[in-house]
Parts: sequence; C-alpha cells; structure tokens
Amino acid sequence: MKIILAEDNPVDGLVIKDLLSSTPHDVEYCSDGKTALDKLMHQTSPVIAILDWQMPGISGLQICEELIKNNLKTHVYLIICSGTSEKNDIFKALRSGADDYISKPIQQTELLARLRTAERILGYRDALDQKEFELRELIRRNNMLSALALSTEEPPVVENKFKGDPSFLDGTSLGQIYSILKIDQIVCRTFSQLGCKHASSILQMDANFDDMPKPLCVGWAPIVFNNYWMDIAIVATAKDARSITEQVLKKDMVSDDDIQDFLAEATNVVLSGFHKELEENNIPSLLPEIPQSLTSLSFNDYAKMALGIAFKFEFQSEHVFLRLFLHDDQIRQKDYRDLANHDILCEPAISLYDNTVKLIPEATPLNKELLKQIGEWVFTKTLAREFKVLEPSLLARQIKLEKLLKIPPFVDN
Repeated sequence: MKIILAEDNPVDGLVIKDLLSSTPHDVEYCSDGKTALDKLMHQTSPVIAILDWQMPGISGLQICEELIKNNLKTHVYLIICSGTSEKNDIFKALRSGADDYISKPIQQTELLARLRTAERILGYRDALDQKEFELRELIRRNNMLSALALSTEEPPVVENKFKGDPSFLDGTSLGQIYSILKIDQIVCRTFSQLGCKHASSILQMDANFDDMPKPLCVGWAPIVFNNYWMDIAIVATAKDARSITEQVLKKDMVSDDDIQDFLAEATNVVLSGFHKELEENNIPSLLPEIPQSLTSLSFNDYAKMALGIAFKFEFQSEHVFLRLFLHDDQIRQKDYRDLANHDILCEPAISLYDNTVKLIPEATPLNKELLKQIGEWVFTKTLAREFKVLEPSLLARQIKLEKLLKIPPFVDN
C-alpha cells in the first residue's frame, strides 16, 4: 500500500518514516502541503495520506477539504496528525474530511494499528465499488437483452458462403471438437438470435483489419477447455457497429453504451453456443462472468500474431468479423515469484500452518490478494515454490481480464 506522508518539520518526518520502515508500505515523503495535494490529486490506486495539521501554504485540513471537493475517483484514506489531542481539534479534522486523527508524539503501535484499519477500510471501499460496477453492468446487460428480445419479430435468414477449405481445422486442437460447419452453425445462430436479417457468413482463413477505418469496436470473451485458451472476438468499425446496433434495436440514435452492450451480448451468445457444444461433449470449460467490449487501436497487431479463423458477416452495407484465436501452449511451470495476475492454477495450492489447512482450488484465476497469500505461504515453508498454471492469452492480459465464474476441474491431457 502506498503512503504519502506530508510533514514540514524534517525531524518529525524522519521519525514517522522510521516508524514505518518495518512495514511493507511504500512511503513517499512531501515537505509541504502543496506537493502532497498535487500527488494525491493524481493517484490512480488507493492510497493512505498522513498529513500534518499545520504546514506552510496548504494545511492538512485544507488538503482534506480540497480532496473532498474534487470527488476523486481513487480512494484516499486521510489521517491528520497534530501535537494536540483536544476533542474540538479532532472534531474539526473529521468535519474537514479526514478519516482518522493521531496525536504527536506518535507511537509505533498506535500508528500501525491505524494503518491496518486504513487498509481494511480501503479494501471495503474497493469491494463496494466492484459490486456497484457489476450491478450497473448487469442492469445494462438486462436492458440490452430486453431490447434484443423485443426487436426480433420473425426468424431471420442467414446464408453461408464458404471461402477457403472446409477441412482447414482437421487435425488441429480446435478441430477435434469443432468442425468448420459446426462453428459456422454456432455463428449463424448467434446473429439469428440477435435479430439480424438476411446476413451472410463468409469463412476467411486470414482476415486483415489494416484497411478497416480505426478505431475498431471489439466485443471479446474467452473460453478455456482441455487446457486450451480460445479468444472470441467480434470486430467492426465504429460506423458499422453503430449502424448494425441501430438496425437490431430499431433505434434511430444509439449511444456508445448501446453499441458496447450489443457487442458484448453478441459475443456472449457466441460464447454460449461454444459452451453448449462443450457440455454436450462432457468437456469442462471456463467462462467469463461478463463479456467485455472495447475500442482497440492495437487489436489488429494482436490478430496478426495469433493463428485464427474469421467469419465475415455482411448485412446491408455493413460488415462484422467474428474471429477465433486458439492458444494451445499456455501451460507453464512457474516459480512463485513469476506468477502474475490472471494466471490460472492447474492444481490446488494447499498450505498447512498452525494446524490450519488453507486451500486455493485448482482452476482459480490469481489476483493480487491470492499472489500475496501464496508468497506468505511459501515464506513460511508450508507451500511448494513452483506452480503449474495456465497463462491467459496476450489479448486477455491486455484488456485486464478480471471477473471469472466458478469452473469445473481441468482435464489434463
């Protein structure tokens, strides 16, 4: 956790820094209020601020008031420190927006206890933000699904026009489960369910997006099966994505959120089709909680690097590509220090410490908290140093995959 310490008295500043030296916190020292305020205004992750009450230029209380007034998106836990412990001063500090108050001379045990409280509260705030975000996404998704359901009046017609060799996937990992015809059926069914009328699909072995006007609008979702990672991406120019969304929703004007939701739901329908096929073949799979949509200028660079196939859908004068990227070499044996966010455990991590068994199940996507926990277990010598993990694709890492549902155990071929 980062701590910004603002103290104009260099002796007091050194004392507080020394008290914090035994903690894992990253302490950044400021000798005046203006510098501290500038740093706090530009934070992108949660931070704790320890602010001296009296400082030249801008006081600690003024910093609190300014931060509250600007309604920062990043959470800052504000601790005012002062040489007085008068109740009126404490009330004044809390009214100004401070979260806590500590009196000088500062005792290390008291300071560390207050920092633990700060970390816990910042964690609660982050968790609440995440729940609010998920709720908003679910509401938007529900609204989109309702609009799509109302937009479909009759079964649409989707024609198939193959270009390329239908046996392209024969002998490949993907071809062991899906034939080109089966994939085409899933894709065509997707656009039918979305209410697209008279679309035609064209199989392309090598879709190049260089000539498409940027930015590209991309709906993305991953699916994992038999230790293979497959990215599913629906790609369109911003203009075509807007036009198709207007056709499907029967609206003259659609917002950027409408377009993003449409791409996410279109990807979700494709994902459901692949997942259903895997279930029918009794093959465990991993699914995202909510498909994501993004505007990406670098998507074409990724498309050039990854082997895949593309389906081109033609509407009236618009085009949409559905691109599948299969990654079949994502298993790694990693030292615990090399583990990264979103690596997925292929076997459980079990620790026995103080007669307590702790477990991180297999198929769990790692995050900051779990990486920290694994490091602590290895440090206490209750856990092996190396782990077998499945790495997400480069595309997944680029767009910061966060939310995954519970998934069944992996099948290790």
